[in-house]
Amino acid sequence: MMHASISVILKITRVLHPKGISSLRSGQLDYDVKLIELAEQIYHRTYQPKPSVVFMVNKPVKREIFAADFSDRVVHHLIYWAIYGDIEKTFIHDSYSCRQNKGSLYGIKRATKFIRQATNNYQKQAFILKLDIQRVFYAY
Repeated sequence: MMHASISVILKITRVLHPKGISSLRSGQLDYDVKLIELAEQIYHRTYQPKPSVVFMVNKPVKREIFAADFSDRVVHHLIYWAIYGDIEKTFIHDSYSCRQNKGSLYGIKRATKFIRQATNNYQKQAFILKLDIQRVFYAY
C-alpha cells in the first residue's frame, strides 16, 4: 500500500479542504498535530476508524446521513489512491464517478454525443430512458 507520508496526507487534506485550515471545524484546530498522529498511526498499523457523525437531511427526501470523521476521510483517499491504478482498468469506459479525468461534465458531454448520434444531430426522434435506483440509501 502507498506509504502514508505526512506530505501525502497534507496533499489529501488540501483536496478535502481547498479553502485551507479556516474551513475546518473548531474542534480540529490542532490540525497539524492530528495529521502527524494519523501518519504515525498508519505507519505503525494502529489506526482505527472513528465513529461517523449521523444527522438527518430533508431535501430532496428525508434521510439519514453518516459522515466520516475527517481523519477517516483522509484514509479513504489514501486507500483510493493506492488501489485506483489497479481497479480503474476494470471499469467500463462510460463509468464516470470518482475517476481521474472524468466526472459529471465529461459524462454530460458523452451523453450529448450519444443523443446527437441517435437523433442524427437532432433531426429525428429518439427515446431516452432515465433510470434511478431507489432505496439505495435508507429514506424515511
